[in-house]
Amino acid sequence: VTRTPLRDASRRSWEFAVLADRRERRWVEHALFDWTGRVWALPVFVDSTWCRAAVPAGATEIPVAAAGLDFAVGSLAMLWRDVATYELVEVAQIASDRIGPRAPTRRAWSIGTRLFPCRTARLTDAPELRRHNDRLMQTQLRFEATEPCDWPAALPATRYRGFPVLEHRSDETRDPSASFARRFDLLDGEVGRSHLDDLSGLAWTMQSHAWRLMGRAERAAHRSLLYGLQGRAEALWLPTWTDDLEVIETIGESAVTLTVAACGISRSLRQQAGRRHIRIELIDGTVFYRAIEASSEIALANGETGERLRMDAALGRMVTPERVRLVCWMALVTLAGDTVELQHHADNEGLLDCAVTFAGVPAEEP
Repeated sequence: VTRTPLRDASRRSWEFAVLADRRERRWVEHALFDWTGRVWALPVFVDSTWCRAAVPAGATEIPVAAAGLDFAVGSLAMLWRDVATYELVEVAQIASDRIGPRAPTRRAWSIGTRLFPCRTARLTDAPELRRHNDRLMQTQLRFEATEPCDWPAALPATRYRGFPVLEHRSDETRDPSASFARRFDLLDGEVGRSHLDDLSGLAWTMQSHAWRLMGRAERAAHRSLLYGLQGRAEALWLPTWTDDLEVIETIGESAVTLTVAACGISRSLRQQAGRRHIRIELIDGTVFYRAIEASSEIALANGETGERLRMDAALGRMVTPERVRLVCWMALVTLAGDTVELQHHADNEGLLDCAVTFAGVPAEEP
């Protein structure tokens, strides 16, 4: 199966609330009245930073820590003091400690002046103003970029059978969820019995995943991951992060079998796609990825029933049950949709939340 992105670049949008009072309300309302149908230079507020030194009039460099922020050559940046005092510059050069405008600055700016990367953007809807009184106004604005918003793409470095593995464990501030869907086709002629046809015979797993990120480095790396996934285009391995298998016997250095407490693997799973690859994590942090090639129920010495799983390769070291932290299933997945929402609680040095759903692609699983 081939999935090909239809766009050259991700389509980016921003949504935020505006609460303006007195003088600022007038500036905001007048700007919206005049510019609603036109293209704006939209400051990317969450990527705001400060000038490290004073910027004189006619400056050809602006000292700022630009790494991990949305500055781009050919795009705009804004030096900002207040709603009526700002200056737009076009970015010609970017270094880790400064940016170079294409033309010298027109006025002087003091140390600590706010600096925003800007993107050209258009309002997607006419704003509705809520007037709390004759001086206070609130509105919700949604902008969509009119320029490409490229960013370095990076998929996880850990790989298994040709696909990256998402080793980030989901944030559990809210309970994670999972579902096992089937692609049914219901045939019902409205007379007699109906017939349900399982078109693929496969379970198409859905699993939630969440990130809670703090600081510029984590947020920039997460954005690179999202650009690497390209919506539903790229597949990766996603562990369930649940206690799926309980190892009950020591695993020999050259052994290719794994003895676990009975849990219906042989009866229900039978090496079906989505439940034939495992992640074994030891308490020292070592991680193994293995495929389960066969399974069978066995009688244990204590009279209970266990299950013996045959792996595709030995672990290469002896592992006792008490050294195992977690054994869980892995499934090959893509994002369930092409839209990802980032919730910014602060600027680039603060907190960001992101929650997505991954959908299994069992037909592609090696």
